[in-house]
Amino acid sequence: VVLGLSQHAKFSCIFLYPIFLCVVCIKYAHPLFELVIKKNLQALFNSLKTFLKYFLAFIVISVLVINAGYLFHKSLTPLSRYKFDSRLFKTLQAVPALENIRVPLPYAYLRGLDMVRYHADTGKSFGNIYLLGRIKFTGEHYQGFKGYFFYATLFKEPLAAQIFIMIALIVFIWRREKHYFLNNELYLLFPVLFFTVYLNYFYKAHIGLRFLLPAFPLLYIFCGNLLEGWKAFPWTWKSAVTVLCVYLMVSSLSYFPHYLSYFNELVRDRKQAYKILADSNIDWGQNEWYLRAYLKN
Repeated sequence: VVLGLSQHAKFSCIFLYPIFLCVVCIKYAHPLFELVIKKNLQALFNSLKTFLKYFLAFIVISVLVINAGYLFHKSLTPLSRYKFDSRLFKTLQAVPALENIRVPLPYAYLRGLDMVRYHADTGKSFGNIYLLGRIKFTGEHYQGFKGYFFYATLFKEPLAAQIFIMIALIVFIWRREKHYFLNNELYLLFPVLFFTVYLNYFYKAHIGLRFLLPAFPLLYIFCGNLLEGWKAFPWTWKSAVTVLCVYLMVSSLSYFPHYLSYFNELVRDRKQAYKILADSNIDWGQNEWYLRAYLKN
């Protein structure tokens, strides 16, 4: 039900479906592989039947929740009657086996996915994209900056938070025998890996760190492993954690109330932040002026 509700909050939540599917496949790959090796076909069949049952339950409930949110408006419209803009959906519509299929989703929902894809592919709804003095001009065949979100994270994410995340990864690897990755951290780290790879290398609308925001709450939860056994920590480690937390608050509050334009202390002169990143990394609406001023200089 919550998965279906998420589709009303943000179109990018469509990625939760492949993420969940991949997580399940990774989690159960080893026991299923053992069943194949042992040639225990009956147990393998039962496992696959159970998987299919839950898979269909997720799909059916999600479809019902999505339809309920749109009051079932124009649901079951044949695919051939949609007016798509994006290349992906036009390609699907042109497949003879699919064109007469009645889509069990509201018309507006599928068109919304199509519009998001179209604008991401063409850049019609935003200006040219910018990174560290370089500009990529939007258009039908434009390409983004590979690794854009690594740079955006480096300059936009508070340094204290970056330090916490790096130390948490190191500590996790060091204590790996104490963790049950497939039962715990898989659910935190796989979505982070998915969004990091997809947004950096397969997504072209590089107009702000905000697209990567879904990954950060999961990373902050992951950082909780740093506090395991807190009472037994030496005072030096407790002091270091406290200092970093205070630094994190001071750094964030120093931008009050203009948090959207936050850059960490790697940017010494805040007035020069537009030379590093633009668009929604700076503000809404002013980014074109920033770019023109920088190019003129």
